[in-house]
Amino acid sequence: MSLRSVPRWGNERRACSLGGLQVELESLLGIHVDLLTPADLAPKFRAKVLAEAQPV
Repeated sequence: MSLRSVPRWGNERRACSLGGLQVELESLLGIHVDLLTPADLAPKFRAKVLAEAQPV
């Protein structure tokens, strides 16, 4: 099982926040977590992923 997440925040916090959030989520959930920004998603399916995204 894994979790994929697309967080949204300003670029100035991106690298530090993504790494820390990924480590914390993996520790809490006990599963592998992939964190991507919208820009990291392939254009082919970016719109669909963002349309289906649910806030947590």
